[in-house]
Amino acid sequence: MTGTDRVSEVINSGTTSRLAAVAVVLALAAATLLSVATPLAAEVVRMEITSREPFADGEEFGDAGAYEIIRGRLHYAVDPADPANARIVDIELAPRNAEGRVEFAGDFVLIKPVDLSRGNHRLLYDVNNRGNLVMMGSYNGAWCNDPDPGNGFL
Repeated sequence: MTGTDRVSEVINSGTTSRLAAVAVVLALAAATLLSVATPLAAEVVRMEITSREPFADGEEFGDAGAYEIIRGRLHYAVDPADPANARIVDIELAPRNAEGRVEFAGDFVLIKPVDLSRGNHRLLYDVNNRGNLVMMGSYNGAWCNDPDPGNGFL
């Protein structure tokens, strides 16, 4: 029985809800994407914190209290001979460190409760695009490239 047959069986059976059928379809789609996508093999070798300051001037946000904003840079290294990294364009031309690995770095912005015990112990991760931060604007109505509490939704 194929995945499509299983989805049809779930949808057509009177014992499951439409929501369950949608969940099955999404699970199959995710499994397909995960089986096709080949992850790159990178390692964080160093974390550099460049600044740490109160977020939103120390304003308290519900039970979580005040937040702080930490900015920095993550330094990575990849093995250019690893087949998982073959998709990186021109990796064979990149300079190598003493261990024969290619190094690169990327900026990060972390907004977290000052007192972690007051937070919900979850992470909302925003993959920035060319340095643009979009999560705060998407959820908090703060359309700027600098973290802004906006309407405070998050």
